[in-house]
Amino acid sequence: MKILFTCNEFPPYPNGGFGTFVKEIAKELTRQKHQVFVYGIYPISKRKTTVTDGITFIEDPINGKGYLGSLLQLYNFGKAVNKIIKKHQIDIVETDDTKGWFLFINKAKLFVRLHSSNLYFKKNRGRFIALIEHVAFQIKKPRIIAVSQFILEEFNKKFNANGKIKNIAIIPNGIMLTDTNLKTKKKKSIVFAGTIKPMKGVNYLIDAFIQSGLQQEYTLDLYGKDTNVRGKSYSNQLLNKTTQIQELVAAKTINYHGIKTKKEILTKFNEAEICVFPSEFESFGLVVIEAMSVGAIVIYTNQGAAKEIVTDNSDAFLVPIKNSKAIAKKLQFITKMDKKAKENIRENAKKRAQQFSIASCATQSLNFYNIQND
Repeated sequence: MKILFTCNEFPPYPNGGFGTFVKEIAKELTRQKHQVFVYGIYPISKRKTTVTDGITFIEDPINGKGYLGSLLQLYNFGKAVNKIIKKHQIDIVETDDTKGWFLFINKAKLFVRLHSSNLYFKKNRGRFIALIEHVAFQIKKPRIIAVSQFILEEFNKKFNANGKIKNIAIIPNGIMLTDTNLKTKKKKSIVFAGTIKPMKGVNYLIDAFIQSGLQQEYTLDLYGKDTNVRGKSYSNQLLNKTTQIQELVAAKTINYHGIKTKKEILTKFNEAEICVFPSEFESFGLVVIEAMSVGAIVIYTNQGAAKEIVTDNSDAFLVPIKNSKAIAKKLQFITKMDKKAKENIRENAKKRAQQFSIASCATQSLNFYNIQND
């Protein structure tokens, strides 16, 4: 089978969970003898095509500004995908659920995987993009892959209230289960990894770290892609928010390390005393599973699909969203746990993560592709 994914954050470009997922499922599908293509737009001057790990990666330059420019960019994206479909005789096209570019696709077996929580909860996404998305879903009626029951319910409320989109499957995201038995020395480190943007709740984590009083013994280490908020680096805004935070940054007690490789992040998760993911909302929470797969003790916010992923007080700990005080209390609670209790949580976390393998996700996806091809 020839499968084309669209992705504008494909590694090694700066990426979040979506880019990591596309990379890993592409590698798994290639391992299973399918031919995989990835197409996206990137900060380059002309088209570039490379083949790595058997995956054909096609990049085009970013273009278009303003409303008309954005519409032209979506049209050109669809046009480029149409040409790739024709040239390589693509069987399946899979994209994520943003922008609505697939309005401009011609003939293809189109699958939309519901990755983007922003799409369902961010109120200021802009009327223009929202209109294109609504029109695209209503006209094209793509086959839907939901990464959780939670996000499917949100999708139906926003885009499928009339129930006209009927070809739907729930397939949880998966991770590459490698290096799950890392044996690294534990450090007095509290770790966050993910895109540095407001919805990830990093500001609440920083406040919680200070409230916990643990800064005398522990460091807070932040990893991930930075973003611009109101024209300025969001990581810089967070780390310069107060004089106290600035002093902790200067003392290397609070640290922003930028983007690291998947292997490096897994090592940091394994080394850490605690990993915290204080998102305001997530469609799935892939990074939580990655941390649990190497035995991290995880604090996660009770939102979205959280309860579809973890069991509170068994393999991880859940706290309310936007609640620094709750995070601070949980940090204190975990640091005071005895060694045996911590090891129980770590072992339970590993076992739970085993249920979310990329191999299983790829197999379920292929089964759904094949059913829709019948």
